[in-house]
Amino acid sequence: MTILFSGKLICQYCKKRMRGKLARKKRIYVCSSWSNYGKDACIQNKVEQDLLVECLSLRYGKILSKEDVELLVEKIIVTEEEIRIKLYEGDDIILNEKFGSF
Repeated sequence: MTILFSGKLICQYCKKRMRGKLARKKRIYVCSSWSNYGKDACIQNKVEQDLLVECLSLRYGKILSKEDVELLVEKIIVTEEEIRIKLYEGDDIILNEKFGSF
């Protein structure tokens, strides 16, 4: 399974990049501070790649390739409360748990 969002995800708490890994046959991204140094460094901030793919597929009407992601997505900022996908075209896509988006 390809890591589509390598270098794009940032943990809002510690400002470090998030690392892609496999967990239970699913691609997830976790805070690299938490992954490297544990709970004293940051929280266990994580997001599933499938959620990001689904959201962007709805936006663009197709499943995006790694090249599409590089051209369209500037960065993705992750907190426990929301995921903000910043696009190069100037728009933000916000997924918020209050509205059942994740």
